Amino acid sequence: NGVLLTRCSRVKVYDNDMSWLSGWGLALYRSSKNVVAHCSFDFCIRGYSHGVYARGQDSAGILFFEQCCDNVFAFNSATHGGDGFFGFAGLEALEERGDVAGLGCNRNLLYGNDFSYAAAIGIEMTFSFDNRFAANRLVGSNYGVWGGYSQRTQVLGNEIAENAIAGVAIEHGGGWRIASNEFTRNARAIELWWNENKEFAAKPCGRLNPGESRDYEVDGNRFDGDTLQIELRGP
Repeated sequence: NGVLLTRCSRVKVYDNDMSWLSGWGLALYRSSKNVVAHCSFDFCIRGYSHGVYARGQDSAGILFFEQCCDNVFAFNSATHGGDGFFGFAGLEALEERGDVAGLGCNRNLLYGNDFSYAAAIGIEMTFSFDNRFAANRLVGSNYGVWGGYSQRTQVLGNEIAENAIAGVAIEHGGGWRIASNEFTRNARAIELWWNENKEFAAKPCGRLNPGESRDYEVDGNRFDGDTLQIELRGP
């Protein structure tokens, strides 16, 4: 790994090259209000053999785990990783029995980064709230953006191209705005869906943060050569 930040705040990470690693270029755990800019986290990947096997095994250029909030990531390169950016709300948000309403990796800004050519996903952010992904490059992965169970996220002005499964895929999400993006030659440009998950719905996280697929705003996007522009599945 490159740099690991645990319970850190107001750290500035500038102008570093943390590439060609088998784990994570940069990993944050319970770390908030940090700024990361003009760094390279390229080729941070494991479990990959070109043309044979490409999983990534949760390696990533940048990892967010467990309530990392109010961070800014700008003008970084995290290409050819397992994921470019891998964000997950964490085990406390999913497994605690108390008040977990709105608990997650929240209010982060990803601006002007290149998260292309990941084995899995350019930007993954799950079980989180109020994040913004703007002016990023998301080309040539399985998914450009994966937003399972996340809410009130903005995807604005990104280049999203040539993703093998979908440009933006949101499972059990709600309140997203997807606007002014350039979608080019994706298998699906935008994929939104819901299916019944009784086990999750019975947990406090599921009861307090219901994953109804609703209240999306999709406007001002440009579609060029996508096999399917918008796919909606489930109730």
